[in-house]
Amino acid sequence: MSRWLIRSPLGQALFVFLIALAVTEALVAGVAQSITRQDRIMFEAEIDRTIDAINERVTVTTNLIRGTAGLFAASGEVTIEEFNRYVEALRLTERYPGILGIGFAQWIEPRQVATLEAVMRAGGRPDFRVWPVAPREVYTSITHLEPYNARNAAAVGFDMWTEPTRRFAMMQSLNTRDAVATGRVTLMQEIDPDKQAGFLIYLPVFKRDREARMQMVGFAYAPLRADDLLRGVRGRGEPGIDYTVYDGEQPEPAAVLRNTMPDEQGREPWFTADRRLEVNGRVWTLRFSSRPSLEALSQRDIVPWLALAAFAASLILARLSWIQAQARLHAESATLAQRKAAVHLNRERAWLGATLTSIGDGVIAIDEAGHVRWMNPVAEHLTGWTRDDAVGQPREAVVDLLPADVDGGPTAMLRGRDGTVRPIVHTASPIRDGEREDETTGAVIVMHDASEQHRIEAELREADRHKDEFLAMLAHELRNPLAPIGTAAALLQRGDLDPDRMRGTIGVIARQLGHLTTLVDDLLDVSRVSRGLVTLDAAPLDLRGAVDAAIEQVRELVQQRDHALSVEIADAPLPVHGDRIRLTQVIANLLNNAAKYTPAGGRIDLRAWLEDACVHAQVRDNGIGIEPALLPHVFDLFTQGTRGLDRAQGGLGIGLSLVRTIVQLHGGRVRADSTGPGSGSTFEMTLPAIDAERLQTEPTAQDEALAAEALDVVVVDDNEDAAQMTALLLEAYGHRVRTYGDAEAALADPDAAVDAYVLDIGLPGLNGYELAQRLRADPRTASATLFALSGYGQRHDIDASRAAGFAKHFTKPVDPQRLVDALARVPARMR
Repeated sequence: MSRWLIRSPLGQALFVFLIALAVTEALVAGVAQSITRQDRIMFEAEIDRTIDAINERVTVTTNLIRGTAGLFAASGEVTIEEFNRYVEALRLTERYPGILGIGFAQWIEPRQVATLEAVMRAGGRPDFRVWPVAPREVYTSITHLEPYNARNAAAVGFDMWTEPTRRFAMMQSLNTRDAVATGRVTLMQEIDPDKQAGFLIYLPVFKRDREARMQMVGFAYAPLRADDLLRGVRGRGEPGIDYTVYDGEQPEPAAVLRNTMPDEQGREPWFTADRRLEVNGRVWTLRFSSRPSLEALSQRDIVPWLALAAFAASLILARLSWIQAQARLHAESATLAQRKAAVHLNRERAWLGATLTSIGDGVIAIDEAGHVRWMNPVAEHLTGWTRDDAVGQPREAVVDLLPADVDGGPTAMLRGRDGTVRPIVHTASPIRDGEREDETTGAVIVMHDASEQHRIEAELREADRHKDEFLAMLAHELRNPLAPIGTAAALLQRGDLDPDRMRGTIGVIARQLGHLTTLVDDLLDVSRVSRGLVTLDAAPLDLRGAVDAAIEQVRELVQQRDHALSVEIADAPLPVHGDRIRLTQVIANLLNNAAKYTPAGGRIDLRAWLEDACVHAQVRDNGIGIEPALLPHVFDLFTQGTRGLDRAQGGLGIGLSLVRTIVQLHGGRVRADSTGPGSGSTFEMTLPAIDAERLQTEPTAQDEALAAEALDVVVVDDNEDAAQMTALLLEAYGHRVRTYGDAEAALADPDAAVDAYVLDIGLPGLNGYELAQRLRADPRTASATLFALSGYGQRHDIDASRAAGFAKHFTKPVDPQRLVDALARVPARMR
């Protein structure tokens, strides 16, 4: 029977038919599996393309935030107008859908809230307030948020630290010092009924203080609407998959950020998959499913027809079917491999094209003949050529490179199609032949617009020049008083001066020491201004009193330079709400500036009047005037006009900067006018007026009778020279003085009969505050009067001294007469 099956034509046909049928069935099954694998590959390719596109959107957004953080870290102060111009240049709405804005939240302490609100209102946000208003230890209020539209206006001032989800992300960002995304939130910008899910990305901003220590100043951040951000990430055309984005690792309905899946009842997609995506420290879960448009590309429909054809071929071909089946198997294998290679190649091309299109550098591909084959949009922008026009053109025509015109700048200058020339950094890399590495088939040119880098380098050079000029000015101003002080000290060491010359020498030292003290006070004011620590002791006052006090301060300088000072002050009160000392400083600075920059024998006019609910104070001179190029920057820090080698005007270029800051803190404004060199200058301050009835009559100061009885005084200072000089001063006024170099020695003094202690705060071991607490706790010294000496004289330093039990806080160098007068009011012990 088996022989018949082998030899019989029918048997052979049946045998071949059975074999052919079995083989063709196996072939059909293999083709079906191959089609399924190919469909899966297309599905996975769509997933990868979608994830890459989402990553790209998030990366671009993060880079925008990093740029904003760099702006705030590098700038001394970013005004609302400057930040508006910066964000307008980004064209967020056009280029980056879903990013509602770019902002900055300032890190402040509770005591800084009122100052921040005042500065923001004066800077262009009249309705600015920090909210919510509940007291807390730290605030991160939104101060800058652009573009400033209705949505973003609803968020300005909001303290994001008060909301748990935002606070958690900000704490993570602060700990890692990197960009961190929040969980799913409803943005403050969602003011319409149609609200979207959103999230925010934070990046902490640090600055270096004067001691080169990093100081936290706030967060750069961006509020993002998830649906708008992710819409269109896969480009044009019909997408092949749907996806749902969940915030977190669990796909829960409450965590949905975006959902593209239609509500189709009864339809089951062919393919589904879940992916995890890390977004700036936050995990997203993405659930994908195939769409009918992707499934329509599948070849599954041919499987039944293929089985039918295989059955028919088995019947017809019989003996040849087996051979044909083998050939078909090989052909199918080759076709499958070719399809896989084609899919892989298309995927690589798509990935490469998307990457080169989205990067910020221009990329141009050149063939082996030196003609342009491809260029990305950035290269189109830089060269002025469109891709269609550039393809086939010689490289030299499209990439028209000129030599660089600045040392240390970009490698070349690129001349565009329209003649525009810009600095660029560029590289060219050859494309090697895959089989013959010694031969090239073309090249890739990568170029980067260096205009911004060029501008930043120029600004850095200018800032470095300003720094050098300031240091030179500071050195000159410090040497001026030190030279006569050194000469006077040398004369005093000789010991052979008569009383008149000794008094004259001591007077020189006192005057020059006063000049040094003024310089140090000005520098401390600049430090407080740059850190936003200037505070006002404001109260209703008549500006006429501040004007009179300012005139007294500069009278000697005006007389020395033989100027004619004309004063025209209104007879009626000039009521304002302000700090008398600071307003006196403003007017004195303006008068001092006029006196210094007016040649000897000049004229200075001072006017003060009330007009249109504002109080005005104007200082006009016929001095050297102001150059038009300098006029817009005359109130900038360290800005001065041209001066000769004699530096007759003196100063560090900080007075007018302090004037502007103090006036703005008072809610006023100050302006400068000059028609040019030699035409004089006019400075005018304008402050809001208050009701004159709010002014209170100030009590007349009466001289107090000073105690004439000698006191037992203990001076504690680790600077031996300073302690001895203080002791000699007090002994000259009849007091009995003992000195110690540290707190332990003072506490070990067996004679506890002390009327007053003069304590240096910065003592080794126990500091002055701790020593004061020990003295107050000891019944033998509890009744003694304590005076503090410190090189620090800010408000919080004075408050700390008062809390430690000191009767008065003196800032070094102390005015000797003030110390003597303070001791004169100390009651002597009962003996």
